[in-house]
Amino acid sequence: MLEKDFVIVKGEVDKITDGSYNLPFKIINLPRNVIISTYPKEVKVIYQVALKDYSKIPENAFRVQVDYKKTIDNNLDYFIPELVEKPEIVTNVKIVPNKIEFLIKK
Repeated sequence: MLEKDFVIVKGEVDKITDGSYNLPFKIINLPRNVIISTYPKEVKVIYQVALKDYSKIPENAFRVQVDYKKTIDNNLDYFIPELVEKPEIVTNVKIVPNKIEFLIKK
């Protein structure tokens, strides 16, 4: 059995910062004969990253999509945006708004 009166822990801590981009989203599983109008047309992706890596995050590193089939299958009257691609070095990603309204044009 080991017993110690104290322990020393050493580590490096990076300062973190928030970043954000306004991005368009892709609609997947949309039937060819259905025309959709969404509001809003873009979502805001908010993320945290180490301050030293902030400039390494390009806008096109994120990809957001909504799934028409999931929306219809779950009987929803809105889309739920999903983050399908992001850089590994970002954390705590949030999409605003978390619901996208839509109208089916006939």
